[in-house]
Amino acid sequence: LFCPAGDEGRCWMPAHSCSLPQSSGVPEWLKDYMIGASQELYEVVAFPTPLQGQSFQTAASFIYDHCRAVLLAIEGTKGDDRHHLDVADLDQVIEDGMRGYIIAEDIGAVVNIMAAE
Repeated sequence: LFCPAGDEGRCWMPAHSCSLPQSSGVPEWLKDYMIGASQELYEVVAFPTPLQGQSFQTAASFIYDHCRAVLLAIEGTKGDDRHHLDVADLDQVIEDGMRGYIIAEDIGAVVNIMAAE
């Protein structure tokens, strides 16, 4: 359960709060598949200041470690980079105004990323 600071009345349930039956008849690969299938693609409309100037690799590590999400791509929103999508370009530097695309189990990961200090 994710509750934004000071707003306990507005909470999100994790996407896989329903679990598969604990039966020896369910193969491990199917359990893993179902967890993966419950993930969703989200847009991060703006990276927080601490991630600006960082490489894609550094931002991806931070997002994975602190928000339990996977950064897939970043998109430029200004000048020549407008609408240019870089998919997992590890050396790409994140600049002010860029967007990110993540895979996460719920919208709470986006809220956490945008609130990073």
